[in-house]
Amino acid sequence: MATSSERSSAGPSGRTSLQLKDRELFREQCLIDGRWLAADGGGALPVRNPATSEQLGTIPNMGAAETRRAIEAASKNKVIDFNDLRRRRTL
Repeated sequence: MATSSERSSAGPSGRTSLQLKDRELFREQCLIDGRWLAADGGGALPVRNPATSEQLGTIPNMGAAETRRAIEAASKNKVIDFNDLRRRRTL
C-alpha cells in the first residue's frame, strides 16, 4: 500500500530512482486485451531519462504477433474497465 510520502520506486529491473507515491503505477509490461503482458520472446528495451541517461526501467520488445493481438482486441471495440483492472491488481 502506498503512503503519502514519496519513495523510490523500482520495477522488476530494480534500476530506477524514479520517485512515485504509488509503486503500482510503474509497469514494465504492455496492456493488451485487458491484461499486462511481457513480450512473447521475453525481450525488453531500456527506458532512459533523456536528461540524465539513467535507465528507469524496461518495456517489452513486442513484435508482430503481439501487435496483431493488440489490434484485434482494439478492433473488437472492447471496453476496458480500468477500475476492474485496479481491483484485480490488489487481489
